[in-house]
Amino acid sequence: MHIVSIDQGPRGDRPLGAPAALDRPGERTRPRAPTVGAPAPSAGVPKVSRAELRADPLTWVGVAVAVFGVAVRAWVIAGPMGVPDLDAATVGTQANQFLEGRFGVFFLNQPYGGTLEVGMVAAAFGIGGSNVAMLKLVPLVLHVVAVVLCWRIARRITEDRLARFLAPCIAWIFPAGMVWNSTKQRGFYGLAIVLAALSVLLALRIVQEG
Repeated sequence: MHIVSIDQGPRGDRPLGAPAALDRPGERTRPRAPTVGAPAPSAGVPKVSRAELRADPLTWVGVAVAVFGVAVRAWVIAGPMGVPDLDAATVGTQANQFLEGRFGVFFLNQPYGGTLEVGMVAAAFGIGGSNVAMLKLVPLVLHVVAVVLCWRIARRITEDRLARFLAPCIAWIFPAGMVWNSTKQRGFYGLAIVLAALSVLLALRIVQEG
Protein backbone atom coordinates (compact mmCIF):
# COMPACT_ATOMS: atom_id res chain seq x y z
CA MET A 1 0.00 0.00 0.00
CA HIS A 2 1.31 3.40 -1.01
CA ILE A 3 0.66 6.26 1.35
CA VAL A 4 0.33 9.63 -0.32
CA SER A 5 1.19 12.60 1.85
CA ILE A 6 -0.14 16.09 1.27
CA ASP A 7 2.35 18.94 1.64
CA GLN A 8 1.26 21.58 4.02
CA GLY A 9 1.76 25.33 3.66
CA PRO A 10 3.75 27.48 6.04
CA ARG A 11 0.84 27.60 8.47
CA GLY A 12 0.29 23.87 8.33
CA ASP A 13 -3.48 24.29 8.11
CA ARG A 14 -4.09 24.20 4.30
CA PRO A 15 -2.53 22.43 1.31
CA LEU A 16 -0.33 24.37 -1.04
CA GLY A 17 -2.34 25.97 -3.85
CA ALA A 18 -5.58 26.19 -1.85
CA PRO A 19 -7.44 29.53 -2.00
CA ALA A 20 -6.28 32.11 0.48
CA ALA A 21 -9.84 32.54 1.68
CA LEU A 22 -9.51 29.19 3.44
CA ASP A 23 -7.09 30.81 5.89
CA ARG A 24 -9.92 32.90 7.33
CA PRO A 25 -13.28 31.17 6.74
CA GLY A 26 -15.28 34.12 8.03
CA GLU A 27 -13.70 36.64 5.64
CA ARG A 28 -15.43 37.42 2.35
CA THR A 29 -13.39 37.16 -0.79
CA ARG A 30 -12.94 40.56 -2.45
CA PRO A 31 -14.28 40.55 -6.03
CA ARG A 32 -11.63 40.91 -8.69
CA ALA A 33 -11.73 44.15 -10.67
CA PRO A 34 -12.68 43.74 -14.34
CA THR A 35 -9.91 43.91 -16.88
CA VAL A 36 -9.76 47.20 -18.76
CA GLY A 37 -10.89 46.71 -22.34
CA ALA A 38 -12.60 43.39 -21.65
CA PRO A 39 -15.92 42.86 -23.43
CA ALA A 40 -19.06 43.72 -21.49
CA PRO A 41 -21.06 40.79 -20.12
CA SER A 42 -24.00 39.61 -22.16
CA ALA A 43 -27.25 41.49 -21.59
CA GLY A 44 -29.19 38.25 -21.43
CA VAL A 45 -29.77 37.84 -25.17
CA PRO A 46 -29.21 34.18 -26.00
CA LYS A 47 -26.82 33.37 -28.82
CA VAL A 48 -28.46 31.51 -31.67
CA SER A 49 -26.48 29.26 -33.97
CA ARG A 50 -26.97 29.12 -37.72
CA ALA A 51 -28.43 25.64 -37.41
CA GLU A 52 -31.04 26.91 -34.95
CA LEU A 53 -31.88 29.82 -37.27
CA ARG A 54 -32.38 27.46 -40.20
CA ALA A 55 -34.61 25.24 -38.09
CA ASP A 56 -36.77 28.15 -36.90
CA PRO A 57 -39.92 28.59 -39.06
CA LEU A 58 -39.93 32.34 -38.37
CA THR A 59 -36.59 32.65 -40.15
CA TRP A 60 -38.07 31.39 -43.40
CA VAL A 61 -41.21 33.45 -42.94
CA GLY A 62 -39.02 36.54 -42.48
CA VAL A 63 -37.02 35.71 -45.63
CA ALA A 64 -40.26 35.23 -47.58
CA VAL A 65 -41.62 38.57 -46.34
CA ALA A 66 -38.39 40.38 -47.25
CA VAL A 67 -38.31 38.84 -50.74
CA PHE A 68 -42.00 39.58 -51.29
CA GLY A 69 -41.51 43.22 -50.30
CA VAL A 70 -38.57 43.59 -52.69
CA ALA A 71 -40.45 41.87 -55.53
CA VAL A 72 -43.53 44.06 -55.11
CA ARG A 73 -41.44 47.23 -55.15
CA ALA A 74 -39.57 46.05 -58.26
CA TRP A 75 -42.92 45.37 -59.95
CA VAL A 76 -44.22 48.83 -59.02
CA ILE A 77 -41.07 50.59 -60.24
CA ALA A 78 -41.06 48.68 -63.54
CA GLY A 79 -44.74 49.36 -64.27
CA PRO A 80 -46.87 52.42 -64.95
CA MET A 81 -47.01 53.28 -61.25
CA GLY A 82 -43.25 53.74 -61.23
CA VAL A 83 -43.18 56.61 -63.72
CA PRO A 84 -41.77 59.77 -62.07
CA ASP A 85 -44.42 62.41 -61.39
CA LEU A 86 -44.35 66.15 -60.70
CA ASP A 87 -43.21 65.70 -57.10
CA ALA A 88 -40.26 63.55 -58.18
CA ALA A 89 -39.33 66.01 -60.92
CA THR A 90 -39.44 68.87 -58.43
CA VAL A 91 -37.16 67.01 -56.03
CA GLY A 92 -34.75 66.22 -58.84
CA THR A 93 -34.69 69.85 -59.94
CA GLN A 94 -34.04 71.13 -56.43
CA ALA A 95 -31.38 68.45 -55.81
CA ASN A 96 -29.53 69.61 -58.91
CA GLN A 97 -29.76 73.18 -57.60
CA PHE A 98 -28.12 71.96 -54.38
CA LEU A 99 -25.25 70.53 -56.40
CA GLU A 100 -24.85 73.94 -58.03
CA GLY A 101 -24.64 75.62 -54.63
CA ARG A 102 -28.16 77.06 -54.61
CA PHE A 103 -29.69 75.83 -51.37
CA GLY A 104 -33.26 76.21 -50.16
CA VAL A 105 -34.92 75.69 -46.80
CA PHE A 106 -38.35 74.64 -48.03
CA PHE A 107 -39.66 72.40 -50.77
CA LEU A 108 -39.98 74.36 -54.02
CA ASN A 109 -43.11 76.54 -54.18
CA GLN A 110 -44.28 75.33 -50.75
CA PRO A 111 -43.87 76.95 -47.31
CA TYR A 112 -43.41 73.59 -45.55
CA GLY A 113 -41.80 70.20 -45.94
CA GLY A 114 -38.14 71.11 -45.59
CA THR A 115 -35.29 69.96 -47.82
CA LEU A 116 -33.40 67.43 -45.70
CA GLU A 117 -34.45 64.58 -47.99
CA VAL A 118 -33.69 66.73 -51.02
CA GLY A 119 -30.16 67.06 -49.68
CA MET A 120 -29.94 63.26 -49.51
CA VAL A 121 -31.05 63.05 -53.13
CA ALA A 122 -28.40 65.62 -54.05
CA ALA A 123 -25.78 63.44 -52.34
CA ALA A 124 -27.05 60.41 -54.28
CA PHE A 125 -26.86 62.41 -57.51
CA GLY A 126 -23.30 63.36 -56.68
CA ILE A 127 -22.37 59.69 -56.28
CA GLY A 128 -24.43 57.94 -58.95
CA GLY A 129 -25.38 60.73 -61.31
CA SER A 130 -28.62 62.64 -61.81
CA ASN A 131 -31.04 59.89 -62.80
CA VAL A 132 -34.30 58.23 -61.83
CA ALA A 133 -32.57 55.30 -60.12
CA MET A 134 -30.83 57.58 -57.61
CA LEU A 135 -34.07 59.52 -57.20
CA LYS A 136 -35.92 56.37 -56.13
CA LEU A 137 -33.06 54.92 -54.11
CA VAL A 138 -33.36 57.49 -51.34
CA PRO A 139 -37.00 56.76 -50.31
CA LEU A 140 -36.33 53.02 -50.55
CA VAL A 141 -33.38 53.24 -48.18
CA LEU A 142 -35.30 55.50 -45.81
CA HIS A 143 -38.16 52.99 -45.69
CA VAL A 144 -35.72 50.20 -44.82
CA VAL A 145 -34.39 52.37 -41.97
CA ALA A 146 -37.96 52.95 -40.77
CA VAL A 147 -38.59 49.19 -40.75
CA VAL A 148 -35.48 48.61 -38.62
CA LEU A 149 -36.62 51.33 -36.21
CA CYS A 150 -40.03 49.63 -35.93
CA TRP A 151 -38.25 46.44 -34.93
CA ARG A 152 -36.27 48.34 -32.31
CA ILE A 153 -39.44 49.91 -30.96
CA ALA A 154 -41.12 46.50 -30.73
CA ARG A 155 -38.18 45.21 -28.70
CA ARG A 156 -38.73 48.06 -26.26
CA ILE A 157 -42.45 47.62 -25.71
CA THR A 158 -43.01 43.86 -25.66
CA GLU A 159 -41.29 40.65 -24.63
CA ASP A 160 -43.41 38.60 -27.02
CA ARG A 161 -41.13 37.14 -29.67
CA LEU A 162 -43.86 36.85 -32.29
CA ALA A 163 -44.89 40.49 -31.83
CA ARG A 164 -41.27 41.61 -32.21
CA PHE A 165 -41.11 39.60 -35.41
CA LEU A 166 -44.38 40.83 -36.89
CA ALA A 167 -43.77 44.55 -36.34
CA PRO A 168 -41.03 44.97 -38.98
CA CYS A 169 -42.68 42.45 -41.30
CA ILE A 170 -45.93 44.42 -41.36
CA ALA A 171 -44.07 47.69 -41.78
CA TRP A 172 -42.27 46.24 -44.82
CA ILE A 173 -45.27 44.95 -46.77
CA PHE A 174 -48.32 46.79 -45.41
CA PRO A 175 -50.30 48.85 -46.16
CA ALA A 176 -50.20 48.89 -49.96
CA GLY A 177 -50.13 52.69 -50.07
CA MET A 178 -47.03 52.77 -47.89
CA VAL A 179 -45.31 50.19 -50.10
CA TRP A 180 -46.12 52.32 -53.15
CA ASN A 181 -44.93 55.52 -51.46
CA SER A 182 -41.60 53.88 -50.62
CA THR A 183 -40.92 53.77 -54.37
CA LYS A 184 -41.90 57.40 -54.98
CA GLN A 185 -39.87 60.50 -54.28
CA ARG A 186 -42.16 62.95 -52.47
CA GLY A 187 -39.57 65.33 -51.12
CA PHE A 188 -39.95 64.63 -47.41
CA TYR A 189 -42.32 61.69 -46.85
CA GLY A 190 -39.61 59.05 -46.36
CA LEU A 191 -37.58 61.10 -43.93
CA ALA A 192 -40.72 62.10 -42.01
CA ILE A 193 -41.49 58.43 -41.31
CA VAL A 194 -37.93 57.80 -40.14
CA LEU A 195 -37.97 60.82 -37.82
CA ALA A 196 -41.36 59.84 -36.40
CA ALA A 197 -40.17 56.31 -35.62
CA LEU A 198 -36.90 57.64 -34.21
CA SER A 199 -38.81 60.03 -31.93
CA VAL A 200 -40.86 57.13 -30.52
CA LEU A 201 -37.74 55.05 -29.96
CA LEU A 202 -35.90 57.87 -28.18
CA ALA A 203 -38.94 58.60 -26.02
CA LEU A 204 -39.08 54.95 -24.97
CA ARG A 205 -35.39 54.98 -24.12
CA ILE A 206 -35.82 58.09 -21.97
CA VAL A 207 -38.77 56.58 -20.10
CA GLN A 208 -37.16 53.16 -19.60
CA GLU A 209 -33.56 54.16 -18.94
CA GLY A 210 -33.96 57.66 -17.55
